[in-house]
Amino acid sequence: MELVKRFLVIPILFLAHSLCAQDFEFYPGAVYDPAIPTLQQVVGHAWGEKITSPDEMARYIHALADASPRVEVVEYGQTWEGRKLFYLVVSSEEHLAHLQEIKAGLQKLADPRKISQAEAERLIQSLPVVAWLAYAVHGNEISSTDAALLTAYHLAAAQNDSVAEIALKNSIVILDPLQNPDGRDRFVHYFRQTRGRWPDPDQQAAEHNEDWPGGRTNHYLFDMNRDWFALTQPETRGRVRAYLDWYPQVFVDLHEMGSNSTYYFAPPAAPLNPEMPSPQVKWLRRFGEHNARWFDRMKFDYFTREVFDSFYPGYGEGWPMMHGAIGMTYEQASVRGLVVRRNDESTMRYRDSVQHHFISSLATVQTAASQREGLLRYFYDYRVSAIREGQQESVKAYLFPPGPDPNRTAKLVSLLVTQGIEVKRAEQPFTLGRTEDFYGGGTRSKRFPAGTYLVSLAQPEKRLVKTLLAKQISMGRKFIQEQVRRYKKHLPDEIYDLTGWSLPLLFDVPAYTTSEPPAGKFTVLHQPVAPRSQISGEPARLAYLIPWGRNTSARALAHLLRQGIRVFSSDKNFTLAGRTFPRGSLVVKVKNNPEDLYQRLKSIASETGAEVVSTNTSWVQEGVNFGSENVHFLKKPKIAMAY
Repeated sequence: MELVKRFLVIPILFLAHSLCAQDFEFYPGAVYDPAIPTLQQVVGHAWGEKITSPDEMARYIHALADASPRVEVVEYGQTWEGRKLFYLVVSSEEHLAHLQEIKAGLQKLADPRKISQAEAERLIQSLPVVAWLAYAVHGNEISSTDAALLTAYHLAAAQNDSVAEIALKNSIVILDPLQNPDGRDRFVHYFRQTRGRWPDPDQQAAEHNEDWPGGRTNHYLFDMNRDWFALTQPETRGRVRAYLDWYPQVFVDLHEMGSNSTYYFAPPAAPLNPEMPSPQVKWLRRFGEHNARWFDRMKFDYFTREVFDSFYPGYGEGWPMMHGAIGMTYEQASVRGLVVRRNDESTMRYRDSVQHHFISSLATVQTAASQREGLLRYFYDYRVSAIREGQQESVKAYLFPPGPDPNRTAKLVSLLVTQGIEVKRAEQPFTLGRTEDFYGGGTRSKRFPAGTYLVSLAQPEKRLVKTLLAKQISMGRKFIQEQVRRYKKHLPDEIYDLTGWSLPLLFDVPAYTTSEPPAGKFTVLHQPVAPRSQISGEPARLAYLIPWGRNTSARALAHLLRQGIRVFSSDKNFTLAGRTFPRGSLVVKVKNNPEDLYQRLKSIASETGAEVVSTNTSWVQEGVNFGSENVHFLKKPKIAMAY
């Protein structure tokens, strides 16, 4: 009998645990529409009971949209592993029926040059505010995705709830529930394989400590919370396109931090990006104060103005700030599983972390909705003041002539255009009397060729332009002095992350600034600049040459090797038909290569922007011939990643 009792204890305890998960009140007193499905009804577990997988997340948001007239699901991109990226639009039926008109109105507010003050005022009085909440850009920061689903459910199903009512009436709430599904899938798979029959609260348990590479990054191990202006990853590019479709007034990026911490929300720590105007800083404080009232009422611990700064423009809060949003990072202490015992001997469950992000989400939505007019007016004023500041700056514009590598310059320019910055291209040569080489040399007059790109600071994106293109962004004298003091005392610095990112320096392209407004014939670029490809001459009888020294040449080499085309490279310069080819230049011989070599090279040149030159002779005026021992066969490398 004693043996039977022991075996009965386990299922009874397990049942009790399940019931607790079901009965836990995430939002005390809430009443929900029974016609709107819960997470358990769709995927089989309650809120916070398990870690919802990417597939389960997708199933739930579509079920929610099917059941609720307050919710729409929008696909905005795809990951490297082929998973779809979604955001939810949550609002009243009336707003959802007029989304295109609302977007058009926000686009007008985003460019004050195109509307009158009277029209701007009409839009401010009539438009809903847009609050965008983005969750789990780091795949192993798990609670935010489940909090996103719970937030969507609450806004869709809550009855007689003042927060939901004002949100639906005054705002468009955009929820991006899972920014990094590839990383989350990696974490969920690891966790489910390493946990025991019951979750282990010990921080040293295997289930809390992932093997490399972990779920933080995407498929190719990029930290996408550093990628907002670099746009190297398809997930980020999709998000930026979606962002510029809406121009939200509020943007929150929800994360997790170490298990022994509590909860962080704005205002941020020093240093702040100096391009942030004082009204923006005041709004950060206002949101923080309102969050604090919610957390105090719920008896949740939190901290502000420590650790997390707002300096680097590649964060999920920093980049939106430069467009005029109130950008904020929220950080929840992570369970990294279902339960964890912290150093203060308290126990935190997964449902607790989900609840904290859920409450901060509702608090943010409530603040945004209750301050609808003020936030829209602030957004418009931000864009107006950016233009005015640009007109008053000592540097009036940045100029990028095509230079020796036009495609590299075009890539930099395309990066700016893709994130909403206005760039113009000169249709004819022009002269400026006061220009300064970005790399030094003083002020002088300079004539620029047709095709030169102009980025004026007198535009709504002035603050983003200056932040990305200036040689250096100051952290402020007081902050730097404090870091020097700490260094001398052997104390850790307070710099959270990246400190330098000047795009002209990163791209290493010719660049100039001017202190006078440029005059001339310029055309605004509405699309990224396509790479210029060139294949000179007819199909060759002997070889094709690709001059080295440009980024496009390296990309072309990768394409050639991937297609199994035999390629050689010259270790020395050579001159052919009066043109000098630098060492490293590629030689693609017709012999022993596919019969359709010319067509393949045309395609590669078009895709990469590389220059390809046909030749029917190996006879050079100077340097080495193609049969020289200094012209080496390039063997396709086989690269192993060992860990």
